[in-house]
Amino acid sequence: MTTGLPEPAGFPECPACAYVVTGTARLCSDCAGRTLQPVSGSHCSSCSQAVAPGRPCGNRLCALPVSKRGFSRVDAVAVYPGVLRDKIHRLKYDGAHGWAMIFGRPLVGWMESHPEQMEGVDHVVGNPTAAGRQPLQHIEAIMNAASRTAAWTATSSNARRPSRLIEAARTGPAARRGTIARCGRARLP
Repeated sequence: MTTGLPEPAGFPECPACAYVVTGTARLCSDCAGRTLQPVSGSHCSSCSQAVAPGRPCGNRLCALPVSKRGFSRVDAVAVYPGVLRDKIHRLKYDGAHGWAMIFGRPLVGWMESHPEQMEGVDHVVGNPTAAGRQPLQHIEAIMNAASRTAAWTATSSNARRPSRLIEAARTGPAARRGTIARCGRARLP
């Protein structure tokens, strides 16, 4: 991973890692991927929740057509229980702001390492935090941190408009073809 350099500390030891300030999205994403539990092989293609093989998703939104549910799909980076849940709670409920930067990197790393999933996507929308959420608006903090790590810019958010990452420069296959992906399709991380 880092020939001749210190090994990354491994998630959830990120605050003690030699790369906590300078780590790239790919380095942090690969490191977190060694610890975090990936999404089940048998999962809903709309919301990423685990489902029994051959069974429909229990989320009633997933049965709706895309035009009615308001999103194309949710791509989960990892499953929620365990150590990931604990660190999300540190950010969300304890206001440990440094975790926003740490969570932003695996988000961008996932986007970089899944170009086929990101093809044609020029808006990534985070499920907005309730206005006035204390101690902080954690989704917006993660999206802002992610925008400092990638070729995406974050919009400012308020209660009526969710944080979102907007492709600031042509990247991936769209750049190689010399075309700009059209707006209109969004995938939620």
